[in-house]
Amino acid sequence: MRQFHPDMTIQEFEQHYWYKENLKRICREHNLSSHGTKAELEDRIKRFLQGEIIPDKRKQSSGQRKRKSPAEISLDTKLIPDGFKFNQKAREFFKAYYKVSKFSFTKEMASALRDAEQGRSGHDGS
Repeated sequence: MRQFHPDMTIQEFEQHYWYKENLKRICREHNLSSHGTKAELEDRIKRFLQGEIIPDKRKQSSGQRKRKSPAEISLDTKLIPDGFKFNQKAREFFKAYYKVSKFSFTKEMASALRDAEQGRSGHDGS
């Protein structure tokens, strides 16, 4: 297994297969957010290797109030300002709404919500 070092080039980084747990460890060791998909972690580390300062937004909550998840979920619940979370309460709501025995959120759904929360467009407009 190749050892990560902050002086390596992006090309050196890309020449090796990194397990998600290794990527999370690298992020933690360099004060980067260790949350997200494997692709997001790889992108974050590549930006770090380019010299970009990437603060962990989860640790910047001083002075900011954390949004609470809505007490009740309905079809009128707004995802972003109401603090919607992909949690058991939301799964139960969608199970009942779609009348299914199991409901799961996809990686794409979680990624789209994160993009929307950060004010980014997660699609190409098509």
